[in-house]
Amino acid sequence: MVFIYTLLIILGFIPFLIILYKMNKVKHMKRNGVKTMGTIRELSGSSLKGLNSVVIEYPIKGSSEVVQKHVSVAGMPYRAGDQLPLYYDRNDPDKMLFDSGKSFIVLLVFTLLLAAFFIAACVMIHQSVAAGEM
Repeated sequence: MVFIYTLLIILGFIPFLIILYKMNKVKHMKRNGVKTMGTIRELSGSSLKGLNSVVIEYPIKGSSEVVQKHVSVAGMPYRAGDQLPLYYDRNDPDKMLFDSGKSFIVLLVFTLLLAAFFIAACVMIHQSVAAGEM
């Protein structure tokens, strides 16, 4: 039974660990990357709830090169011509991340609550089993 509790708690913390990984990736890119403004050039798809594709174009600082990249986005929050802040890797300009601001705070709190729910569920199951109710 301890194995099942451990597995449930680990499953509860996986989304939290994914968010921490993504936060670290963004922090690293903000520290070592180059900030620039990208322009939305094309939009593919019109689903408000699903994944859509946009083509974003951004200049490489210190050169005349411009990178065009296809990026998947949730919903369709953009229009052609929109300017977006982003970071790209100096060594590989094709690697880029949108400047997410502080959007991870809500996800971090949500995933911690999810992990707490899994822990509470394990405690309640254990108490029910110990009391002979299950």
